[in-house]
Amino acid sequence: MSRSRSTGLSLRERWALAALDRVSALYLGFRPPVNDEAIRSLGVRGYMRWSMTTGKVMKALATALGEAEAQFVIGFAGLWLGCGYCGAGHVHAGNLLVFRDRGALTPLSDAALRELYETPDEAAAAKIAALLSDPSYARLRGLLLRLYALRGGARPDQPEDAALAAALSCWEWVTECTIVAGLEMPLEAVPPLTPLFKDKALRERYAAARAAAEG
Repeated sequence: MSRSRSTGLSLRERWALAALDRVSALYLGFRPPVNDEAIRSLGVRGYMRWSMTTGKVMKALATALGEAEAQFVIGFAGLWLGCGYCGAGHVHAGNLLVFRDRGALTPLSDAALRELYETPDEAAAAKIAALLSDPSYARLRGLLLRLYALRGGARPDQPEDAALAAALSCWEWVTECTIVAGLEMPLEAVPPLTPLFKDKALRERYAAARAAAEG
């Protein structure tokens, strides 16, 4: 572990970070660079509570919305609450799932994601609606626009609102610990924040297909 990653951490927190890095490497296939900020900001117990809660939210989202849609929802919740790293990683995972399962490339490319991340709040909904205007993305468009409305204070009164609100609550809890790392890393360089990262063949096929489509 580098000295910079352990700066400001107690001995107990350094042990916890080392364990978290090992688990991340085994489960995801890499060590997210935000692990140390999470431990530093939340503490060991706080991080464990957040991690367990987020795991439950992700399972509930996948059950309620579908695996790919769950990744897009949790990703955009992160992006709209300031966490570029985690947001981009989950959107990337959603793109891989759509490509794997449907053979399609969504309009949410790296370039589109960067533009969305830099779009003022008041213009974000219109940009999402334009990007996902194709009828095949009607469900995803509706979910993301509803997520945006809930983030802006809309009253939760629709069947999927509880799941969407839970996605927002995950990032409201931890945004401050990850925003710096998220802004320092280009969104296109963020890996998928799921075990899909370990499927190198899938990632290479997706990258080739995206390059061909955009070239």
